[in-house]
Amino acid sequence: MAIPLMLLTLGHSLAQIKFSDTRVGVVFAFAHVALGAAVAFILTSLFNFSGAMRGVLILQCLMPSAVSTYLWISIYRPQDAAQISGIIFISTILSIFVLPLALTYWVQ
Repeated sequence: MAIPLMLLTLGHSLAQIKFSDTRVGVVFAFAHVALGAAVAFILTSLFNFSGAMRGVLILQCLMPSAVSTYLWISIYRPQDAAQISGIIFISTILSIFVLPLALTYWVQ
């Protein structure tokens, strides 16, 4: 029951999002992807992963920001909830483009 409730609260926040909230989201979403790619590259090289293990690790590192983050922020820091919803929104949109590219060119 928690996941549908998190999605509903995030959807409500996204319905009220302002452009200023997405500017912060763009910066952090690109940082999230860059750090995720760096972590995936380091771990796959360090542990010499290949095949399905390599693909799963890369996908997990490049996934968008979690909705559960929004739930915790809305409880403990409600003044920052709009910015976090912007980060989740932009990182989800960004993952539509990043994940296919990573699967095509990086996972082999």
